[in-house]
Amino acid sequence: MKKDQSKDNKREWTDEDILRLRKSIRSAVENINFTSPKAVEFYKEADKLRENGQHEEAVKLYKEAIKIAPKFAAAWYNKALSYTHLRNRDGAIEALRKSTEADPSIAQTWNTLGGLLCGGIFVSRETYEEALGCFRKALEIDPTYEMALNNLGLVLAKLDRYDEGIEAYRHLTEIRTNHEDWYMLGQMSLGANRYEEAETAYRKAIELRPDFAYAWGALGQVFLEIGDLDEAEKMMRKSIELKPDDPTCREGLKVVLDQKRGYYGPSE
Repeated sequence: MKKDQSKDNKREWTDEDILRLRKSIRSAVENINFTSPKAVEFYKEADKLRENGQHEEAVKLYKEAIKIAPKFAAAWYNKALSYTHLRNRDGAIEALRKSTEADPSIAQTWNTLGGLLCGGIFVSRETYEEALGCFRKALEIDPTYEMALNNLGLVLAKLDRYDEGIEAYRHLTEIRTNHEDWYMLGQMSLGANRYEEAETAYRKAIELRPDFAYAWGALGQVFLEIGDLDEAEKMMRKSIELKPDDPTCREGLKVVLDQKRGYYGPSE
């Protein structure tokens, strides 16, 4: 795939995401028959500790709740949240797996598990495949789950699975208006050598955010690929105008100018 020039694909949680999480946890609490109300008591005390940043103490109480109620999905989930704060990635993944086993109907849990699986320093293809399965499961439960769709698309981009990525980002652009979604749709289309679709997507990204330097540079890459070097140069210069100190933008222009001078080395 062509070099991904976006540095800003990480998305902040929206109010909708937070409400979804709260609703999911509340549903898990309400729908489980506990063997003892003591489990709920441990869970609530653990939540207070977690919210105050006392994660080691919170984990201990979540464990007590789980001893009493092993299928307590919300306790497993919040235990995982505390583990992430403690930088215990393996513990968090295990807890999230247990949460999905206890209640597989919560989209938020599947999405969080998928995100954690592909968040390591060295991630194998097998782990990426498992993460994709998690995001797809979340989307089976909630087809309009924006964060899961975005995560699905990002992993497909890493795996150079262009056609699937195009489908994911096209769906995302249908349910929300976001310049980065259009940019990523362009990236996947460019990777698939679907240049007209890539151009359309990048232009839409620029329409939504005219100062999006990386979209201008990517549009220049489209023209470079189809051999329109004059247009490619214009787009690359616009990218540099917006981000004059960015090495990626400058490298894009260098490639175009090299080709215009008759050097036909490999383009990036």
